[in-house]
Amino acid sequence: MPPAVASPLNCHFRVVFDNPIFISDIGFYTIQGLSAKLSSDVLSDNTHVHFENIRLTRAYRPDSKLIAWCMEAINNQNYEVENFRILLLGAKEKILSTWLIKEAVPAGWSIEEFHAQESRILLETIELRYSYFEVVNSKGQIIAPKTP
Repeated sequence: MPPAVASPLNCHFRVVFDNPIFISDIGFYTIQGLSAKLSSDVLSDNTHVHFENIRLTRAYRPDSKLIAWCMEAINNQNYEVENFRILLLGAKEKILSTWLIKEAVPAGWSIEEFHAQESRILLETIELRYSYFEVVNSKGQIIAPKTP
């Protein structure tokens, strides 16, 4: 029987954009869609990897530079490519794993529905399309998938 592998406990994450104008664009509650899938014809020589769009959700921030970047793409079809990292952090902010997201562009933006009878934080979701991602382990080594 193989030895048991410890699962990361007490983890949290951080999103860090390479572009310094997005330095204050932090505090995401959830990340969804970080996924790589093989094409349906996996037995032929024409297989390729498809990367799902990533959805980042946080409290609504109307004056955000990240939202301005998204709106420039949505309203004017001006797609500025950005790279960013998703850091999985353990105790004492130790990096357990990193996902390097390459060549991201806005694919959508939304806010959740309004509730007149509830007092709660309004959430916005930023959807990003990207070319590929790389997974980096805690030792700084790229483990999967390899760059295209």
